[in-house]
Amino acid sequence: EATEPLDTAAMAATPPVAPVTEAQAEDTNTQTFQEVPRVDKGDIAAAAEDNLPSTQAQAASSAGTADGDLERVARVDTDRQQRPEELIRDGKWYDGRPAPKTYQLRTSSQRAEIARRRGATAETEAAVTEALQWLSSVQSQDGGWDASAYGAGQPTYVDGQLRDDAGRQADMGISGLAILAFLGNGQTHLSGAHRQTVQRGLEYLLRNQGTDGNMSGGAGNFARMYCHGIATLAIGEAYAMTGDPRLKEFIIRAANHTIRSQNVYSGGWRYWPGESGDTSQFGWQVMALMSAQSAGIDIPESTRTLMNRFLQSVTMGQHGGLAAYRPSEAPKRSMTAEAMVCRMFLQGATVPKYQLAEGSRHLLEELPGPGRPNLYYWYYATLALAQRNDRDWQRWNEALQQQLLPRQRHDGQWQGSWDPDTMYGGHGGRIYSTAMATLCLEVYYRYLPIFPDGD
Repeated sequence: EATEPLDTAAMAATPPVAPVTEAQAEDTNTQTFQEVPRVDKGDIAAAAEDNLPSTQAQAASSAGTADGDLERVARVDTDRQQRPEELIRDGKWYDGRPAPKTYQLRTSSQRAEIARRRGATAETEAAVTEALQWLSSVQSQDGGWDASAYGAGQPTYVDGQLRDDAGRQADMGISGLAILAFLGNGQTHLSGAHRQTVQRGLEYLLRNQGTDGNMSGGAGNFARMYCHGIATLAIGEAYAMTGDPRLKEFIIRAANHTIRSQNVYSGGWRYWPGESGDTSQFGWQVMALMSAQSAGIDIPESTRTLMNRFLQSVTMGQHGGLAAYRPSEAPKRSMTAEAMVCRMFLQGATVPKYQLAEGSRHLLEELPGPGRPNLYYWYYATLALAQRNDRDWQRWNEALQQQLLPRQRHDGQWQGSWDPDTMYGGHGGRIYSTAMATLCLEVYYRYLPIFPDGD
């Protein structure tokens, strides 16, 4: 089966985002950073022809496509001794180079055994398979996922506040979450049973990227930067897993927008570019930039310095292991979990053990349990605790599986999904709940552990 090309010709005319001027930086309270390297010309099709194998450099026919666009899009060479899907399953990019180590477990031939040792079961793997089938079945014709068609955008009270427009027009972010669920299972646009689903999803994100790199689409105030961060993370992981050069310029534009949106004093991100920041927004932007960096996109050191500054500003607790939503506020478990993940990905194994231990103890005081699930908290706590694979992780993992697995639907049109009766389910709907639950159950192989087992 030949691997179809990404249909990026329609987006090729979009010019690269221009550097911000000093005046613009002052107006938006953002800083002019060293530019992230970008492709000189905004023609992804031409860039693909220069970089992809050349045995079959152009599509033979473009019948049924506007203006013969597909004739300008290079195909991945499927006549090689090893096909792209075989290389990617082997932990390599399509051209044979090793993929970043961070993502190699997803496609490792030893994945099943590694996952079992880290707490996966036959039931968790079956749940992921069923969830991906459901997500694929509800993908829209345009390649995205229509969040509002599955319960998103409902007026919802969270922590006593009514956020009645938080999930409206948030399809870019929700689609990004769905794509991340496929990528987390090792499914890419070049390999896997769901390659066409991932390809169409990526095309949807790329088509809707703004000329300034913004990935938020038409999202409202509360969802705008969430959508940008999540969609950027999805493109970054797809590029990091495959090395497909057709994605490079898009992730560079998105990373540039993230960098320009950072507050130059606090180092944080919030609902609008230049706002002082909160930990919830911060985590998605950090993960997005780290995915780009893992694939070789240079992130300015000044940006990293500011990120660490914001982390320090929300750090709480006797040993610095807790975190608040915003500086000077009380610590929250969900924000503690998110900050732990950010520290691990920013600072690696240099994060002090006593700091992680304090954070872990705080999370274990609220294990997944009966009642209204907080999948946002469960997602970040699962990522944080799984990195160490110690007794704390074993306790959390057992509780997580006891709560998530019975909640998955196994009937009718909802088979494989999770109901949106969760803390933020009214915002993101059934697709949000299903994608977040799936990402939790992929944690056993989603990222290479930073720490040795039990450390």
